[in-house]
Amino acid sequence: MEKQLIPQLRFPEFSENWEIKYIKDIAKVVGGGTPSTTNVEYWNGDINWFTPTEIKFDCVSESKRKITDLGLNKSSATLLPKGTILLTTRATIGEMSIAQQECTTNQGFQSLVVNNNNSNQFVFDLIKVYRKELYKRANGSTFKEVSKKEIEKIEVLIPSFPEQQKIASFLSDVDKVITKLTKKKELLEQYKKGIMQKIFNQELRFKDENGSKYPNWEEKQLRDVANYRRGSFPQPYGLPKWYDKANGIPFVQVYDVDDNMLLKPTTKHRISVLGAKQSVFVEKGTLIITIQGSIGRIAKTQYDAYIDRTLLIFQSYKKPLNIDYFKYVLFLLFEIEKRKAPGGIIKTITKEVLSSFNVMIPSMDEQTKIANFLSDIDLKIEALNNKIEDSKKLKKGLLQKMFV
Repeated sequence: MEKQLIPQLRFPEFSENWEIKYIKDIAKVVGGGTPSTTNVEYWNGDINWFTPTEIKFDCVSESKRKITDLGLNKSSATLLPKGTILLTTRATIGEMSIAQQECTTNQGFQSLVVNNNNSNQFVFDLIKVYRKELYKRANGSTFKEVSKKEIEKIEVLIPSFPEQQKIASFLSDVDKVITKLTKKKELLEQYKKGIMQKIFNQELRFKDENGSKYPNWEEKQLRDVANYRRGSFPQPYGLPKWYDKANGIPFVQVYDVDDNMLLKPTTKHRISVLGAKQSVFVEKGTLIITIQGSIGRIAKTQYDAYIDRTLLIFQSYKKPLNIDYFKYVLFLLFEIEKRKAPGGIIKTITKEVLSSFNVMIPSMDEQTKIANFLSDIDLKIEALNNKIEDSKKLKKGLLQKMFV
């Protein structure tokens, strides 16, 4: 069957067929290298040296570690020009960024130095479309890697240079919208953290309807404020009889707690009737917090579910508490604990340690005002997040239609 040589969606000024070419015809494929880590003369220089973990965004500028000219010469690393497509090809395959200045990489890359007859940005978006081909060509059972030779042999369809530029410019405009929305979201999240600290340090206080101050806050230990328990899961872990993907009830584990103080829309696993008998059920609207793995992630459940033992469930409260207020208190407590912990990571926390945490309790009316104020910010953050996701879906759809 003959290949389709015209994309589904196209700018009207272009009509000629796209050409079939190999990657090696449009770019030079260059591997990376690592200078000896024991030789101090090779390190702390001026040349950016990237590892795959640093390739998370479309464009990268500064690496965590830099090498010297001597380090470059004494390794298999190659100095790559600005605009090079940095492509991860070992273990993590298919992550990409465009280098914003001269740089080099370790062996986890096969980077593409695009020739002068093609657009860097177009080829960057083109490789995204051909990611599945990269995975197909990966060798190894547990440790996957795509070789330079295999990448060079990948067949792609390429339009004329003017059409490449037109497509790249259009998609760059979409990227700019995503970047602008992402920056706006990040700034709002920073503002939220800052304003939360001022509220809970009582630098910023709300007033009642008459403009009068609310009563002084009470300081209590967590054990004196709430009743809580760990979730549970039938032992031993992982037996098929505990799960029921088709008809089971949502089963919440650490993975299922999202970053927005809610559960993910669907849980990774659904628990069977048999498994549910040995787990803990919570109703929609219950506050839970992760206490193993990724510690301190909080959710107010938006659907009924069973809860794993890696989470703590707040069952009832000994003081009048607005649950939305309380979730922000817990969030900030863990933010403070993270700053205290080595490397900013809390490795473990027990129910007993959590019980001794001090929390500040204002009057119920002030709790409600604080909760409503912070919830409004969260709604704005969520709206921005939805716009970002919609823009990403739009770009993904455009990639499928604008490339053959």
